[in-house]
Amino acid sequence: MPAATAKIKPGKTAPKAQAKAAAASPNVLARLLDWLKEPPPSKTQKTAKPQRHAAPPVEVKPPPERWDLYQKLWGEGFSYPGGADYALNLVKPFNLKPAMSVLDLAAGYGGGARAIAAAFDMWVTCMEPDAALGAAGKEYSHRKGVEEKVPMETYSPDDLTLPAAKYDCILLRESLQLFTHKLDTLKKIKTALKPNGQFIFTDFVLPDRAKRSPEFQRWQSLCPLKPDPWTKAECVDALKAVEFSVHIINEETPTYRDLVLKGWTQYMATLNKAELSKDFAKLLAVEVERWHQLAHVMEKGELTYMRMHVSRKSMRLPSDP
Repeated sequence: MPAATAKIKPGKTAPKAQAKAAAASPNVLARLLDWLKEPPPSKTQKTAKPQRHAAPPVEVKPPPERWDLYQKLWGEGFSYPGGADYALNLVKPFNLKPAMSVLDLAAGYGGGARAIAAAFDMWVTCMEPDAALGAAGKEYSHRKGVEEKVPMETYSPDDLTLPAAKYDCILLRESLQLFTHKLDTLKKIKTALKPNGQFIFTDFVLPDRAKRSPEFQRWQSLCPLKPDPWTKAECVDALKAVEFSVHIINEETPTYRDLVLKGWTQYMATLNKAELSKDFAKLLAVEVERWHQLAHVMEKGELTYMRMHVSRKSMRLPSDP
């Protein structure tokens, strides 16, 4: 397999050709993790010349944050794989119009919501269960001057409160797994939808309730908020119990896997270990391992990426077969 031979040489920028070849395999993340563990190249020591004047004060930079890395991987302002293209493609079944009301229940850094608001000239209400990420996204929208069209607030997954019959469309990306009371959450979402309102969500689901592998448990431990996925059967049964009309239930693991590997591969092509600060290298190592474990359990079939489109009452949509 050509990708298995691609390596990153310490101290040098990862060649683009190697990065392109590595995209064919999740091993790119394993190699990147190994590369980060290698010591940086030694530098030739030079005798320091005596200084006649005191050196200027060194600028103290704030420590790097997760969202600094996310934007390098998925695009400026984004914290989910796929960037604007995937976010806009995801909401196509909504058939959005400017007058419609949209709620993004897992807005992350807010990139997807900002892309939707700009593309359809509409307001998108953002909510994010990761308090630190949501606060950073709110500040980013403020800097860009769009905080009014894309307002952001944070919430606890176990204390979600939504107004009744307010939204035409609700979006939730890879986050239902964070809720302890998932069935109750679906009921709240349905209640928050207007008649004929639509709900699109993506999430990771389990094939069964068998004991999880060490790789799965390691992935769980590295996530900022601990995921607890449903099985696919449990998810489908819950949608029926809440009496959603189901329009789309698709398994799209290869699509998601490709988005993840594309982001990491492109970023890998820009890396130079000599330019990485100690704090950023530490952050990078944690995130590389987290995404590596996720890619591994998806490859093994232990997690499946699902996309689902449902509505509050029976209706025929353009996306229906």
